[in-house]
Amino acid sequence: MQAKIRYLILTGLFILSDKKGQAISTDFIFSFAVFILFLLILVPLLSRIEGDVREQRLQELMERSIISASDMLVKTPGYPDNWDKNNVSSIGLKTGDHLDKNKIKNLMEMDYKKAKDNLGLSGFEFYMNITDYKNQAISIDSNTLQFGNNIINGNRVSNIKRPVVFNNTISVLNMVIWV
Repeated sequence: MQAKIRYLILTGLFILSDKKGQAISTDFIFSFAVFILFLLILVPLLSRIEGDVREQRLQELMERSIISASDMLVKTPGYPDNWDKNNVSSIGLKTGDHLDKNKIKNLMEMDYKKAKDNLGLSGFEFYMNITDYKNQAISIDSNTLQFGNNIINGNRVSNIKRPVVFNNTISVLNMVIWV
């Protein structure tokens, strides 16, 4: 009998008696296999869910950022009121109820990184332009009203169109951000 038990122990077949506290090896192996199978299904599923949540949060951050940046441009005069590229603390293009031609020129002369940081877009690339309501480019002194990186090549892109008044006509501020 002891030789049989010793053989079973050595071969890994722990079929033991009915005493309390002892596990039958086949139950353990089956349970372990089910646990491993569960992990093999669960880990990729959790990774996918985590990726989806991360993408959703990035898209929400981009939407909040572009709305905030475009609000700053079209709803505020900036600081100081008559800012230029050297003394700007807050970029805003509005004067009264319309966009100010001089502020737009100052923005177009600014350093791209400084403008990105000032608009709260430091984690993104951005491009903006001002067009008429027919989407035709508007120019000042032969310069098209545009600023930023006009090569849009990101995995995630968010854009916004804001109606504005420029040169006493209804125009559109178009802004795009991407990563």
